[in-house]
Amino acid sequence: MPSADSSGQADGNLQEKVFDFMLEIMEMLAAVIPNGLVGLDSTVVRTRGGGVAVTVEPSEELGLRLDIDGAETFRLIVQYRLVLSPVSHLVSVDRSTFKVNVHGSARPLFTVDYLRDSGSDVPSAHYNVHAERQDMTDALIATGGRRCGKIYQKRVAKGDMPRFGDVHFPTGGHRFRPCLEDVLEMMIIEFGIDTVNSASAALHEGRRRWRVRQLAAAVSDDPMTAVAELDRLGFDVIPREGTEVSPRLDRLTAL
Repeated sequence: MPSADSSGQADGNLQEKVFDFMLEIMEMLAAVIPNGLVGLDSTVVRTRGGGVAVTVEPSEELGLRLDIDGAETFRLIVQYRLVLSPVSHLVSVDRSTFKVNVHGSARPLFTVDYLRDSGSDVPSAHYNVHAERQDMTDALIATGGRRCGKIYQKRVAKGDMPRFGDVHFPTGGHRFRPCLEDVLEMMIIEFGIDTVNSASAALHEGRRRWRVRQLAAAVSDDPMTAVAELDRLGFDVIPREGTEVSPRLDRLTAL
């Protein structure tokens, strides 16, 4: 269960919902990763606005161990920062990180990140590939002074060369971003990591559950588009009096 830090106790409803969230993930991981090292820990933290959030990450200090033929090969670092949505009263991801490291290396191969409040120059959902490619470095050095180019130019002036891994590739915004199951299945397909026989079914169920929740959230961003599509499919949808149906343009237009 989530544990409180010295800043105070988290809302009990949030703690209960986070426990359910963690249980879902651990059950999925246990059905995919054969080494059994799938525990998660949580910690209550205070947000800048004085609210409460809960962070979730693997119990193993280096992250989830991914083996090939029984030998440790990768570490998958999974981190969530969860809050209680004031609108839906459901657990909501404030930020998340999925990071894959080669065994023995502190530098990740790639990261898949989500930041609810990312700022204007960083996509809310994005991935970074931490590789070396000189023509990418040359292109970043040649950037102008706008947007991220300002950061690159300041670094170059200090002798710090920008890298491929500094570039943020957008991945679907707030609603259509990759989930943990996507990263795990990619590791299975591309790298051949060891799995339990139940892995495929567990990943499919976890992905279905994730996408159903994201679909519901996307509907809340633009209810009238959902109504129009349901009407096309033969359903009658009648809003109750006083129902707010304005689209959330911040969500629909966010990078």
